[in-house]
Amino acid sequence: MSEEKIKALVLDLDGTLLGTDSLWELFFKALSDGRWSPLLWLFCGRLYFKRKLAESTELDLDLLPWNEEVITLAKEYQEKGGAVWLATAAHHAMAAKVFNRFDFFTWFLATNEKVNLRSEAKARALVEWHGEGKFIYAGDSGADPPVWRVSGGAVVVGDERLAKTAKPIGGEVTVIKPVGTKRPTLGMIVKLAKPQNCLQNALVFVPLLMSLLYFAKNFGLAFLAFLGFSLFTAGGNVLGELYSLERDRRDPEKKNRILAAGRLDLSRGGLISLGLALAGLILFAFLGRISFILVIFVLILTYLNEHIFKKSPQAWCVCFAFINAFVLASGYPLINILASLWMILLAFFTTAALGGLEMLSKLVIKVNETAQSLNLIENKICIKSVRKMTVFILFNVLLICSLLLFFNVAGPLKELLTSKFVFNVTKHNIAFLFTNPKTLFLLIPIIFYFYIRLYFKASKGRITKPIFFFLVSDWVSWICLILVSMVFWASGTKIF
Repeated sequence: MSEEKIKALVLDLDGTLLGTDSLWELFFKALSDGRWSPLLWLFCGRLYFKRKLAESTELDLDLLPWNEEVITLAKEYQEKGGAVWLATAAHHAMAAKVFNRFDFFTWFLATNEKVNLRSEAKARALVEWHGEGKFIYAGDSGADPPVWRVSGGAVVVGDERLAKTAKPIGGEVTVIKPVGTKRPTLGMIVKLAKPQNCLQNALVFVPLLMSLLYFAKNFGLAFLAFLGFSLFTAGGNVLGELYSLERDRRDPEKKNRILAAGRLDLSRGGLISLGLALAGLILFAFLGRISFILVIFVLILTYLNEHIFKKSPQAWCVCFAFINAFVLASGYPLINILASLWMILLAFFTTAALGGLEMLSKLVIKVNETAQSLNLIENKICIKSVRKMTVFILFNVLLICSLLLFFNVAGPLKELLTSKFVFNVTKHNIAFLFTNPKTLFLLIPIIFYFYIRLYFKASKGRITKPIFFFLVSDWVSWICLILVSMVFWASGTKIF
């Protein structure tokens, strides 16, 4: 069919002109804004869900991953005198915003309160407006063949397999590479999961290592708990990217992340996050009731830390410490020994200080950025936050040292921390004991050196990775860990 007879080039939105899905963009943006109502709208019908999201949520369209090849095609068609239409299953309110953003559109068709403009419904609407075979249609999904069959030419944003389903009336089939995919690869899943963020879950092995109960069964259970926590962490990492899409796209380094760049459909990202979390939950259901309860607390705290406490550096660090303390505590019921409140408190203050160091480094980097941008007000706020975080770190380091001192010199407190208020859920009622507790004093200079060295690195903004990942890649930290382990074993640690 000749070009003169083609009335319009009709573009689909989601997956075609736009490299992502506008509906899920709106959904996760609404959730990241702290609104829970979209979860209820899911059960009110698809049309209602689309309308409420489109009318109540604003996206920064300039940040979205648009398909440049499709945009170029539309501009070339317009220059030749052709009309360019937008026809999308997205709601009318969303389509109107996209229509106004680009200057090459003539008009648009979209979903309204009565019709979900998709597949057969879209085909009927386009035939009614343009006539059968009088338009070229650009689409990307398995719902588009009915539209292609009544078009005078097909633009397939996808692979050759999808192109075989496009059978326009006498026109050509053009294939354009999509921005992203709906089929995640294993590499994508691993990258989204961020395994380096799962290293802190190794704390679940601490009760086993300290108890000296080195049996295959115990190592197996501890490994399953580590795997379960890691699955939760991985699922949370994916959800964190979904919640921070707009923020990541504003960041020069993070804008190329898989979800932010539109390389994977957001709905698939949501399914990956949910699947990882459910796998971890199922694993803990087999590990026992106490472990299951503890992991529920970890899940709740992780969510709060990523989406509520993140606004306050100190609150984030405290919640980070609670999460890691619960992870360590979950190792006790797995090997049927009495939990040590002393060790849990030590883990809490230790990880609070470590979280503070990670946050301090981020704040220092932000101070430098605001100084360069000459944003004096924000720069002063950041400097004040740096000072507060320094005090927070020092406070926790002093608490660590105090805990070691009180354990040795205060008999009643020692009794309280080691045998009274404990998670008494085990078969063996054995208190935490050291045959030579005075040896623990040797930990204090090691701890001071460890934190002072890390503080100077953080104060220069050199801790740019998650703190546990940084420690694993730092050989001095390994030496400190070996020295701490030697001191603990020299102190004559017994089952606790």
